[in-house]
Amino acid sequence: MDTLPRRVAPWEDEWLPGLLLRCDAVNVWPAGSTARLLSPGIGRQKLTRPDYFVTAPGLDLPRLAALLALPLARIEETTFRAALSRLRVRDDGDDSAAASSGHLLSPAYLFCVCPPCVAEQHLLARWLAFPLLGCCPRHGVRLRVRCRCGAVLQPFRYGSAPFACADCGLRGRRSRRNRRRTRTPHASGPSSLSMTCS
Repeated sequence: MDTLPRRVAPWEDEWLPGLLLRCDAVNVWPAGSTARLLSPGIGRQKLTRPDYFVTAPGLDLPRLAALLALPLARIEETTFRAALSRLRVRDDGDDSAAASSGHLLSPAYLFCVCPPCVAEQHLLARWLAFPLLGCCPRHGVRLRVRCRCGAVLQPFRYGSAPFACADCGLRGRRSRRNRRRTRTPHASGPSSLSMTCS
């Protein structure tokens, strides 16, 4: 496979998990399909931890860039690899320790989302990696770690739909203001679907 059947491009301030989920959504794949394509041996446990995606040490980001037909720099902007490598470069020049130090930025073990960001454009912003941030800087609403059904959000749970609750099975649904519009798939435009975990 040279490129994905349908491609997306990272939005400004988008975090890698959101980009991967949008790839799954636009290709009508189960959540986590793109992530598993980039690292077939990746354990399911790693995909449930936000700190893994701070630097994504086990994901083949050059392959993702090729699959999306984008420069690698655009993909790396969705992580904190460059910033953490500047903080943790060892004297011998080996910065591999930086690539695996995502826990320094995001020690949280639960994914959180801003419901309006997800509803408006399926955006998981980079600031979600900051563990002390409790509200969305854009919307001023409290970040959520649980669905309305009470389940912990697991964006890459095997077999679930992207941007939907993995436990109750509720899929994204059209927001009230967009119900009458016909949804057409766009490679990089915002979606009218909202996550039911608000």
